[in-house]
Amino acid sequence: MKKCNKCNKIKNEENFVPNKTSKGGRTKICKKCRCKQMQNRKHKNKIIAMQYLGGACLKCNYSRRVGLTFHHRDPKIKSFGIAQHLNLSWEKLKKEVDKCDLLCANCHRETHHNQEKSIDKTITRIRHNKRKLKQIYLDYRGGKCVICKYNKCIAALAFHHREPENKKFEIASQNRLLKHVKDELDKCDIFCTNCHQELHFN
Repeated sequence: MKKCNKCNKIKNEENFVPNKTSKGGRTKICKKCRCKQMQNRKHKNKIIAMQYLGGACLKCNYSRRVGLTFHHRDPKIKSFGIAQHLNLSWEKLKKEVDKCDLLCANCHRETHHNQEKSIDKTITRIRHNKRKLKQIYLDYRGGKCVICKYNKCIAALAFHHREPENKKFEIASQNRLLKHVKDELDKCDIFCTNCHQELHFN
């Protein structure tokens, strides 16, 4: 048995991460407290990084944190994704953040959507066909976000099932004619990426 230095609870040693440098061969903090500590660090670093980059989308000034993302201006010098490494120290994270712009999810999707023009023609043709079908699906359901009326870029629009328990399949995975997916589309509303993330966050 071992006492956690964070929550002060006595727990089985299996609840502590093995660590050769620690006394007894286990960490001083239990796994649960360690996980919570890591989540707090990630959250703190994300806020610091967002504030460092201005706290709002560079393109449209959207400022709700749930919809903000880090966009590398030049993918060739990208070392790692910010969201996946928020557990790093701010000193290490800052070097990568300096390569980024802060964009909302909508503007981020728009940016990558426009950059795809330079991709191999075969891939572009496949994506073009999928986009044509998606546009047909979107037009059938009104063509814009039901919350904010956004309709600028189809890459930033998603189909949200009002009742997830009645969902048979993901609309985004379909390559079928409209008549084959109408019943499923009728269960959905269109949300822009920003509003969709806000909805699921709340």
